[in-house]
Amino acid sequence: MGAGASGGLSEEEIDELVTKTHFSKKQIKKLRKRFLLLDNRKLGVISLDEFSSLPELATNPLADRIVQTLSDKPVWAGGKQEGVDFVKFVLAMNAFAPQVPIAEKQKVLFKVYDVDGDGAVGYQDLFATFNRLLGQSVTRTHLEAVAVGALSAVDKDKDGLLNFHEFCSLMDEDDVKARMTLAV
Repeated sequence: MGAGASGGLSEEEIDELVTKTHFSKKQIKKLRKRFLLLDNRKLGVISLDEFSSLPELATNPLADRIVQTLSDKPVWAGGKQEGVDFVKFVLAMNAFAPQVPIAEKQKVLFKVYDVDGDGAVGYQDLFATFNRLLGQSVTRTHLEAVAVGALSAVDKDKDGLLNFHEFCSLMDEDDVKARMTLAV
């Protein structure tokens, strides 16, 4: 990467990220500072652990699913610690930009909840996600009831799966915006 005013990025590289994301130049420069703080190994890439240490993710029980969903390829698969460079980091964090339309944020959440990656959210996906969210605070029976209740409440076509539109009706838009927005 070039050596520019933002700690390693040229103005052209910043401009390119502005056109590819919903972040402003100022926000990208702030993200660069955060990235450099996360890059404990000073390799120009951050590992899954470093990425997950973002305050917005650190206490989230779905952090690894979020990171996995935001990554364009499984960069941490197979035990490798390749990591994500700054450009991939910004592109991944774009879903959390304050200016991102709610529908884009919902698409990310849909992928997070679609644990098996089949393009729909079913009972097993809901159970697994609710189990991670609620953990030991509820019984298995209660988790099962919550998953069944959520599924039956919004499964309009009664196929036992939630498509994207059905899933969105399960989510409160204000809650999505609050949970899926990064203060930059």
